[in-house]
Amino acid sequence: MSEGAIDRTNLLDAIKSEKVVPFKKTVHSEALRHFTKGSLHDRAGDITKAIEEYEKAAELDKEATHIRMRLGKTYVFIGRFEDAIVEFEAVKSLDPEDPRPRFLLAIIYTNLGRFDNAASQYEEILDSSSDNLLALTSLADLYVLQDKIEEAVSLYNTLIEKGNASPQIYFNLGIIYSKLERIDEAIAAEKKALEIEPQYLEAQLALGVLYEAKKDFESAVKAYEKVLEVDPLNIRVYHNLGRAYYKLDRIEDAVHQYELLLKLKPGDVAALLELTHIYVSKERFKEAIELLETAIDEGADHREILMSLGFALGRDKKFDDAIKIYKEVLKREPNNPHIRFYLGAAYERAGQRESAVTEFRKAIELDSGMANAYNYLGYMYIERGENLNESIELVKKALEMEPENGAFIDSLGWGYFKKGMVDEAINELERAAEIYGEDPVIQDHLGDVYEKKELHEKAIAQWTKSLKLDPTQKKVSNKLERLKKDIKTERQKANAKAEN
Repeated sequence: MSEGAIDRTNLLDAIKSEKVVPFKKTVHSEALRHFTKGSLHDRAGDITKAIEEYEKAAELDKEATHIRMRLGKTYVFIGRFEDAIVEFEAVKSLDPEDPRPRFLLAIIYTNLGRFDNAASQYEEILDSSSDNLLALTSLADLYVLQDKIEEAVSLYNTLIEKGNASPQIYFNLGIIYSKLERIDEAIAAEKKALEIEPQYLEAQLALGVLYEAKKDFESAVKAYEKVLEVDPLNIRVYHNLGRAYYKLDRIEDAVHQYELLLKLKPGDVAALLELTHIYVSKERFKEAIELLETAIDEGADHREILMSLGFALGRDKKFDDAIKIYKEVLKREPNNPHIRFYLGAAYERAGQRESAVTEFRKAIELDSGMANAYNYLGYMYIERGENLNESIELVKKALEMEPENGAFIDSLGWGYFKKGMVDEAINELERAAEIYGEDPVIQDHLGDVYEKKELHEKAIAQWTKSLKLDPTQKKVSNKLERLKKDIKTERQKANAKAEN
């Protein structure tokens, strides 16, 4: 939900909307003359002279609330908020029953970010008039700004109980419930808003977002489609609808939404990145690359566009092309550790090991909190059986930052295996498999350590699972066939020996 979902009162609009009321008592004649002159200057747009006259009037008759209210409001127009506060506080003291100065003070305090002071003004109004709808609504909205969520919920429910529930109140209540992660109640509130006002697009959009939060993507799609029926140019909805279709694995529908969006807003960076993600996740690398290259040719020069192109090229095994892209981005931001990391990964995949090491070390130098760089560098060494003590320490450093990262735990287990610490390796690799779930690399590593411990059936099971996840692994296939053959040979020898 957007932070600005609940409207803030516009300070100047509030001042302008104040009704003119007659003087409540006889005003000093000279004060009235200055006030009248001030009003004429005010209408002529000469605020400086208007204030001079209002100040003279207020000085001559300090108890004339109307004069002090006008002076306070004029101070607001030129940004003299502290002076305005003094005048409105004076009016409060002179006429405790008048809610207007409290409302204006609350609005000023809210705009100054002094939320506790603003809340006090609304609470004072409610002390004398508990049914004041504007004060109740404003205080509830203010509580939201203060993150006093439970207090806001209580006030909104009070408004509903009093029969003063507007679509906006239900909408705001839904937003609050969503912040509290009370999604079902949030959905119910947005539905009530739509019952009262079926064309309330913000509530309909919020309903879609809430359904997404519940992973009810079918309902989310229906909500978003209703928004587009009324507002077919709503860019945000195309984003949301594309995302929901993707979650439903309705890939072509998702692609279509992003294509429509890009027609409405060519070069939209978020749409290009989201559509690229869809293509890459479905291994439609050619389409991803063409999409981004076309966007770049048409003037898209955003860093994330170039980085996504590099990533797509890398996934398509066009490592040299990916390296060129990353190096181009690096020229613009040589001290960006993330670019260094991706360049290092591309170098490693391209077989340029020393260049990869240089980039990973530079990334770590630039950002000592980059866990992925520690792990990748450590794993590179482990794979080659080099610098095993340092590599294990690098991986441990990554795990200090992300202790439950299954990929990092796999690296540690594999490092232990390479050092001959087989029992420690089994413990870590089994933990990695439990956290990460099924992964061809982890299952392959488990197969190797089980074979080392002569747990042959377990090794066969892990390698079989690894191949099922990625049938292209020739090395794993060869290991599996070799072990099966070795077991068969050993059994044949054992049977022959038994027969003799």
